[in-house]
Amino acid sequence: MAETTAPLLMFIDADCVAAPDWVSVGRAVAGKADLIGGRVEVFDETPPPRSGAEAFEAVFAFDFRQYIEVQGFSGTGNLITRREVFEDVGPFRGGVSEDRDWSFRATAKGYRLTYEDGLRVGHPSRADWAALRGKWRRITQEMFGQTGGGAMARLKWALKGLLMPASILAHLPKVLTSPALSGPRERWRAALTLARLRLLRMVWMLRQAAGLEI
Repeated sequence: MAETTAPLLMFIDADCVAAPDWVSVGRAVAGKADLIGGRVEVFDETPPPRSGAEAFEAVFAFDFRQYIEVQGFSGTGNLITRREVFEDVGPFRGGVSEDRDWSFRATAKGYRLTYEDGLRVGHPSRADWAALRGKWRRITQEMFGQTGGGAMARLKWALKGLLMPASILAHLPKVLTSPALSGPRERWRAALTLARLRLLRMVWMLRQAAGLEI
C-alpha cells in the first residue's frame, strides 16, 4: 500500500481470478459503504468427476454474503475500501485471521460494511483431502488465536468443538439440495467429506482447548 497514493484500495488474493469487469464495478460501487466485499465463485482446476474436497468446496467455500451479512467480516480475496479507512484502522496483523481481524477492527470504529454481488472474483477449489485439511487446520488455528486463550475462552472453544458433530446433520440438507452439485455421486462425496472434516475439527478444537498442538 505504501507504493501507491490511490484513494481507493481493492484487495484480491494471489490465487483469485478477477472478473473482467472487477475494477469497473469496484469503482462504480465504491461509494456504497466504507468496506465492500463481493462474490467469490469456486471453480475446479481438474476435470470431472469432482473429488470429495471439490464437491465440498462447491457447496461451502467462500460464502461472502454470509460472512458479511451474518458474521460481520469480509475476506480480502474480494474487498474494497478507501485509503483513509485503511490508514485509520491500521495494517493487517499476523498470527490471526488477518481479514476477519481487520474487518472487525474497522466495524468497531463505526465503518460500514456491505455486500455487493456484482463484484466478482473466482477461486479454485481445493482438489483433494490434503489441501482441504490444510486449509481448515490453518483456519482453526487462526480462529483459536482470536479467542484470547484464557480459561473461559478455552471452555467456550471446547463446547463449540463438541457441537461439530451436530453441524454435520445441520448442514447435510444443504449438500443434498445444492444446485452446485451434479448427481448422487457428488452429493455422497460431499457429505462424506463434510462428516470427516467436522469430526476432525472437533478433535483439533478439543486439543487446542487442552493446550495441545494440532
